[in-house]
Amino acid sequence: MDPFGGSGITAIEAMMLNRQAIHIDLNPLSTFIVESLVAPVNRKEFETAFEKIKIEYLKNEPKTKTDIDKIIEKHKTLKKLDVVLPPNSDVSTVRELFSDKQLACLSLLKHLIKKQKNKNIRASLLLAFYNTLTVCNLTFHETPIRKGLGGYNFVFYYRYRMAYDPCYLPVIEVFEKKCKRILNGKQEMEYNINEETIENIEIIRGTATDLRFLDNESIDYIYTDPPYGKNIAYLDLSTMWNA
Repeated sequence: MDPFGGSGITAIEAMMLNRQAIHIDLNPLSTFIVESLVAPVNRKEFETAFEKIKIEYLKNEPKTKTDIDKIIEKHKTLKKLDVVLPPNSDVSTVRELFSDKQLACLSLLKHLIKKQKNKNIRASLLLAFYNTLTVCNLTFHETPIRKGLGGYNFVFYYRYRMAYDPCYLPVIEVFEKKCKRILNGKQEMEYNINEETIENIEIIRGTATDLRFLDNESIDYIYTDPPYGKNIAYLDLSTMWNA
């Protein structure tokens, strides 16, 4: 059991060792990441779903200001992005972390993902979407070493620091790379984490201060890290797109 589960490394490694695992975290982002990562998917079906999304995205990708404004209005993107950021941020709200074009592209992409009927594929695609958000924003900048590819974002700086010269990466290209990484990760785990073993992991959004639901003597090993969330107000930006 990991009562401060975070990104789920403890639970996933436990599963890889053929153990039963309990992942607990108060942060909904944590449980979302772990649930999405361990959700079994068929590779061919996942790739087919991605290709359909990519085709539809490229067909409707906003290229003009009119296109951008139309998508933002259609998906009501701005309504959930007025969340106030911590005082040490360079800007006041989540909305200011993105350009209008980034908002429109991300809104369109999430809209297409949410149309997927297979819940495991949809969850896996949403995980790739979340990872896309970390670089497709105005905190992401070029570095001399990775020129043209981008560099550090707000996670590295432990605050919402706006880039002096943002690196604008194509949303669909970033999303495709993230999907491939997630699919490769799932393939590495599928021998131990699959449809037959998924019942061996319990993912709980809850507090480590109340573990009364556990039976006495039911845990063999507790492995954890204390939370360090005070370093940054880590918002789940992926839930703010009301597409």
